[in-house]
This record gives sequence, C-alpha cells and structure tokens, in this order.
Amino acid sequence: MGFFDLLKRRDVCALLTQVDGPMVEKYRHFRDFLCLNRDALNLMAEIEETFYGGSPFSMGAVRGKVQQLLETTCKLADTLNGVSKGKYRELTAACEGIGREIRASFAAMPSTTSGDLVMPLEAVAPDALSVAGGKATNLATMGNVLGLRVPKGFVVTACALNRFLHESGLSAPIASILERIDVSDPAALEAASETIREMVRHAELPSSVSAALQEAYAALEERTRPSVRIAMRSSTVGEDSEASFAGQFATELNVDRSKLIEAYKSVVASKYSPRAILYRLRYGLEDEDTPMCVAGIEMIDSRASGVLYTVDPSSPTSGEMKISAILGLGEHLVSGEASPDDFFVDRSSLEILRREIRPKRFRLVGGEAGGLHLETIPETETLAPSISDDIVSALARTGKLLEDHFGGPQDVEWAIDEAGALYLLQARPLGIVQNDDSETELPVDFANHPVLLQGSRVVCPGAAPGTVVLADAKDLASLPEDAILVARTASPDYAALVGRVRGIITDVGSVASHLASVVREFRVPALFDTGDATRILRDGDRITLVSGNAAVYEGIIEGLTGVAAAGVGSLQDSPIHRRLRAALDRIAPLNLTDPNAPNFAPEGCRTLHDIVRFAHERIMKEIFFLSEKADGVVSVRLKTNIPLILYCIDLGGGLKEMLTTCDDITSNHLTSIPMLALWNGFTHPGITWAGTINFDMGNLMSIMASSATAEIGGEMPGGDSYAVLSRDYLNLSAKFGYHYANVDVFCGEDDMDVGQNHILLQFSGGVGSFAGRSMRIQFLSAVLGRLGFHLNITGD
Repeated sequence: MGFFDLLKRRDVCALLTQVDGPMVEKYRHFRDFLCLNRDALNLMAEIEETFYGGSPFSMGAVRGKVQQLLETTCKLADTLNGVSKGKYRELTAACEGIGREIRASFAAMPSTTSGDLVMPLEAVAPDALSVAGGKATNLATMGNVLGLRVPKGFVVTACALNRFLHESGLSAPIASILERIDVSDPAALEAASETIREMVRHAELPSSVSAALQEAYAALEERTRPSVRIAMRSSTVGEDSEASFAGQFATELNVDRSKLIEAYKSVVASKYSPRAILYRLRYGLEDEDTPMCVAGIEMIDSRASGVLYTVDPSSPTSGEMKISAILGLGEHLVSGEASPDDFFVDRSSLEILRREIRPKRFRLVGGEAGGLHLETIPETETLAPSISDDIVSALARTGKLLEDHFGGPQDVEWAIDEAGALYLLQARPLGIVQNDDSETELPVDFANHPVLLQGSRVVCPGAAPGTVVLADAKDLASLPEDAILVARTASPDYAALVGRVRGIITDVGSVASHLASVVREFRVPALFDTGDATRILRDGDRITLVSGNAAVYEGIIEGLTGVAAAGVGSLQDSPIHRRLRAALDRIAPLNLTDPNAPNFAPEGCRTLHDIVRFAHERIMKEIFFLSEKADGVVSVRLKTNIPLILYCIDLGGGLKEMLTTCDDITSNHLTSIPMLALWNGFTHPGITWAGTINFDMGNLMSIMASSATAEIGGEMPGGDSYAVLSRDYLNLSAKFGYHYANVDVFCGEDDMDVGQNHILLQFSGGVGSFAGRSMRIQFLSAVLGRLGFHLNITGD
C-alpha cells in the first residue's frame, strides 16, 4: 500500500493505538503511580538503613531524602485522585499534615545573636556551657568554684559566633554546603571543607564583635601585664564532654593584640576541617548543635607541661594514675610529636610507684615576636626528669579533687611556669576502655606467627588482623576495609581516619596525644611509640595487631578473640539520632494492614507508609476493571481459533505499529509481553478447550449462542471480552462460557520496575471441585512467585 493510499484509508479507518481519552489518561496515572510507589518504598528503605546502619551521616542528606519522600508520597496521593476523579482528596490533606509534623521534628533550635559577646573567665558560671562552651566553662569552674590556679582569660561566646555568621552572610551558604556533603567521599569532603574555611577566614568580623574582643583583651592586660600573649583555644558547646573533640580544632598560641581577630577566625574556621566534620557526625551532632566559642587564655611561660590521667587509660584496672610530662609547651606532646616522661601514682595512697624517664632533644617555646619554635635542650637536661616528685604529688592530689567534683576519671592538661607554679589548663572526662583478658587469648598455632614489633605503648587495648597501610606511601582517601594505619607520628590529622581503619601503629607518639584520646573514644586498637614501625612494616603486609600484648605479629591469626571494631555506637541517642527517630515514627510504621478494617481510610493514615499502603490498595481497585469501561473506545476484535470473543484496546506498544480498525488482527500482531504470555498459555498444545466441561461442537455452539442471549438480557455468563494492552501491561476482562475473570498484569523489563511487577486475578464460575481449583491456584501462585511476581487472587 502506498503512502497516500494509507492516508486515504485513515479517513475511514481509525488507528488502533490510543493517544488520548479517559482510559489513556487513567492508564498514564496508573503508570505514574507505579513509579511513585516504587520510589517511595525505596526512599523509605534508604532512610531506615541510614538510621539503623550505625555509620556517620549528615542530617542534610537525611533531610533531602525525607523531603523527596514527602513530595513523592503527596504526588502518589494526587495520582490516586487523578485515577479516581478526586475520590480521595482527604489523603492529600493527610499527607500534608504528616509532612508538617516531620519537618517540625527536624527543626533546629533558633540561634540567638543577643547576649554577652565576650565574658571574662571570672564571670563564667558552671551552668554556662551553652554560652561559653565546654573548655572555658570547665576551666572557669576549676578557678572560680574549686579555687585552683588557672590562667586568666576571657571567652568569645556562642552569641558572638551567631552574630558573626549572620551579619557576614555566612550562615546560609555554610548550611547549604554542609547539607550536600558526602562523608563517604574524602575528596569531596576536603573540597567542601576548604570552601567553608576560606569563607570564614576572609569574612569581615562585625564591628560589635571586633570591639568586644578588643575590650576583653585590654581588660586582660589590666589583670595580667601589658601586651600579654594569649592562646586562642576552641571551646565548642559539647566539647570536653562525652565527645572530647580532642585535637579536632585549631589552637593559636602566643597571639598578641595585632593577631587577635585573625586568630579568632582561624579557630572558628577549624570547626569545618574534614576531621572535625567527621568527628561531629560520628557523635550524631549537627553544626548548630556545636556552636564554636573561643577562649582567650594568657600564655604560661611553661618550663614543663603535660597531661594527667586520673586513671591510667592503658591499664584502667591497675589502680594507678598516669602523669606524662615534657619540657616546654604541651602542644608538642598532645600533637603526638614528642615522647614524654611518665610517672605512675597509686590512686589510693598517692605514692609514686615508678618513673619512666626518656631522653629529650627539643622543647617547644614561644617566640618574642610571636609564634612558636623548637629549642635544643641543653645536654645536662636531656636525661633529667621533666618535673620533680613534688609536682607529681601535687598533680595526683589535684586529680583526686577534680575526680570528686566532676564525678569521674579526668584527662587534665597542666603547665609549670618558670617560678615553679602549677597551672591547670583544661579538664575533661577521660574515656576508659576496659581491657578484657580474652582479647589477648591466642590460638594454638600462635608459634607460627613471628613477633614483628614488641614493647610499644598501648593506647587502646584490642586485637585487629589486617593489611598495613603506610601513611606516607599512598593516598589515604582510599583504604582497604581491613586497613591498619602505620605512621611516623601520632598526628591528630589521622583522627579523620579512625572510623575507617582497624588499628593504628606509630613510630613516635604519646598516650597523652589528641589522637590517642580519639582512638580510645572509638575503641580502635593502637600502639604508639614503637620506634621503627614504618621501617619494619611494609605497605600491604598482612599482620595481626594485639595491643593488649603491645605486639604486632606476622600474618593473620585466625580465631583471635576480642577483635575491636572502629566506632562505639556513639550515634545512639545523639541529637541527630533522636531527630531522625522522631521523623521515622511518622514515616515507617504500618498501621493499615487490613483493607476491610473500618480504619482503612484516609483519616486512618498516621504515617507515610500508611498513605502508600492505602493508595496502592485503592488504585488497584480503581484500575482493576479498566477493561470493562471500553464503551466508546477504539477497539478491534482479535481473530482467534479458540471460542473467546476478545477485543483489544492498544494504549501504546500492545499491538504492532500503524494498525487500524480496518485491519484483520491476529495473535501475530500482539506485542504486549503479558498478553503474549497469556496467549501462549491459551494456545498451548497441552490445553484443550473442550476438556473440563466436555465440550463438543454442539454444546460449544450452544454456549456461544447463550453468550449472545446473555448480552440481550439472559442470565447465562459469557459475551464480549476486552484486553487493554501496552508493551508491559495487560488489563483483561474475560467472559467465556461459565467463566468470568479479571486480570491485571504489570511486567516491566527494567530493573527499576521489577518491584512493581504484579498479577491480580479475580475469577468466578467454572466447574470442578473446590479442591481441584485450589490446587491449580496453588500451583500458579508457586510458579509466579519464583518468577518474582506478587499474585493477588480473589473470587470463589
């Protein structure tokens, strides 16, 4: 047939493929619904996986998914109304109401810009944590309440930070960047972090904050000395609590008036370093949960400094305190770059039990023009103890006092000035890891694993088999799942890797370092100060770290008990965890389980899951009898060799292209996947259409005639059957003899559609016993179940 002949033919013959009309519109709504239903269930599963997975997550990412789920669920309700001509408008209202409650559970506490911008430490009360942060509040408490000697200083409050971020226009951009951060992508995290830090460092400080900062410094000069040098230290809300934030933020030392504002912004910017962001998320804290306050504290010209642990963290059941000391400023110790002298004190008698004195080469001191530098220690002092026994005893007595006041073991930083006076610089709860003896139980074949390292310092007990990753040998953005990090120093920079490695080993480092504190918090087996781990262990070596034995063994020791896993479940009951739990309470529970129950209605929907369930149940009923509403729709009878009067309605892809009502349509023209499958069953050689009710040509003609009579008003079943078709969809209303059935099938080939594949079947009539029909249904259900279909059958 030529092109113009085809055009002429179309003037009298209608194309079979439907492009518009009520049935097409309803079908499109149905297809949209299936996609929305799939997306809603997937999003719900992803949100639950985030909550129960135990890995760090940003609330921004969760908010994005929850917002997607809300939008998807409300669209799903709208689509149901599109199919049902607005029958379920209350469902949309229910979705919007639940959405408001979920958003309210995510709302952050409003930040205030009013209040004191700067406070002297002498005015900071023990209940000022939300204003002054943990470090400044604890320091003030030691001086103001306990009467202990602490440096003089001031704190730039959370109100000052809020005013800085608000008036500089940084609040919204920072929040936007944090919302999009992918914590599983180290490169992206680093880039986002650097963007925020640059924004903070280059932003202009509001004049009110700048003036308050200058006034506080001038007042400190009056209380101390002219041109006093200060340390600008972080005092984040939540810091020095269960979450120590040890080493996560910058400290600016030996700062004078000219560098005051620059140092303040540097400390604030450090809140957004990659390691600080990851640490915060591991504790389930959002950015607004941890406002950055900054303490300006007079520098102590330290002859010696160090850390007091009121319980030895390497051996918590020993009944000993541990005091680590170095010459010069303590930053050299807590940065993990120095190996200290250690003093062990009996907790009960406060008697010094033993001393471990180490050679000393350098000390960190402040420069006259600002900044810091390393100074060579005179040879006469290299082997002498850093502090006297009297100082050790004074620290031990102070430790007991702090334990009693704060109610638990303490991690205390201290310094001795040139006059021999003891100053307390910081106190925070000490994270204790109990050393279970079972952790050092070794299997029978232990002799087959030579010792590679022995005698180093135990930072956190535990055992970890894994693969050596040398910090200087490869990009640390990508690590094997069983990585054991081996580094030269115990740098706090490695804290960002704590949740991704099984263990840590260093050449140099102290159990008093910031990295050691983080390692203990997250229960990662670690050995520091091994001396030559980076020389002995090679990148890719398979080893077993048994920190309880202070040893590293060659190879993987099978059956070793007490293997520690990174992380301590710190997300449990955290602010992020509680907010997501509140949201999930309005998302996940399914209350509508019985479609026949009185509460199976829009007003009975209490969660988004209820809305999805209700809408799915109702749209299936709305679409189920689609093929019975074929009046006025272009259709064509399928020429068959079986006694079935079947008209086909093509919604697109159900029949071959370009067919019209003037064509003779046979099964060879079918392209619908489910219809072809059904037709192959109808025409299978093993199927006889005269078998079950003893057909012969005589009674076959009788039944077909009775079908025609029934169309006029007779009571016998039978008549025209209709199949609504698309490439992957079939909706069939079949009438044949005594049989009546409705079938709705969706059979998507795309992986995204598989979860929506279904067969709904309703039937009545037929002959044979109930048991016989039940067995056929059971067989059908089993076969379809193995093919991945959900079979829903109703009828007699």
